[in-house]
Order: sequence, then structure tokens, then C-alpha cells
Amino acid sequence: MTEFNDETDRRLHPRVEIPGLARATTEEGVIEGSVSDISAGGAALLATRLLEEGEHLNLEIDGLSPLDGEVTRTFDEGFVVSFELSSDEQDRFLAEIMQIQNGIDAEDI
Repeated sequence: MTEFNDETDRRLHPRVEIPGLARATTEEGVIEGSVSDISAGGAALLATRLLEEGEHLNLEIDGLSPLDGEVTRTFDEGFVVSFELSSDEQDRFLAEIMQIQNGIDAEDI
């Protein structure tokens, strides 16, 4: 039987750190912040204003295609957004993240 402890990362998608400003648009308005980390399943955003769990939003991050998501958790400095991406959307999204990590502009491809 496998034992889990607090140091075991049980996430379905590996998270990566990318630099980038983020802009979350909700029915209530726009919140600007920055990306703490991101994966094909979601992103942690640092923001000066928090959103409520369950709130739906459109997320724009520098260098990435816009994404729809839902706030699944909040923390002191921000909130976590979950994405529901198809397999094809995940592949495209991960390719965009790799471009950012490798410093490649989409226009160069």
C-alpha cells in the first residue's frame, strides 16, 4: 500500500513557474496580478484583490492564449484557478508554456 505524506506532490499536472502578468475578467470587473505557477490543470495567481471560490473568469496571461477557468481556492496573496482543457487544448497550452520558458516568440515559429 502506498503511503502519502505532506511532501508528496499528488497533482495530476506538473506545475512550472513562468514570468507573466495576469488579467482575470469576471462579471464584477478586472483583476490584475501575476502568475505564481501554472500547469495544464490550473494556475496560482498573486493579486491584490481576491475572488470567491466558484467564481468563473476569463484569464489572460502574457504570452498565452486566453483561458476560461474557475476559482477553486484562495490564499493570503491570491487565488488558484482551475482549467478544464481537452487533450488538444492541453497540448497547445503546454507548447505555449514551453515557448515562454525557452524564450521563443510565437512569431518566430
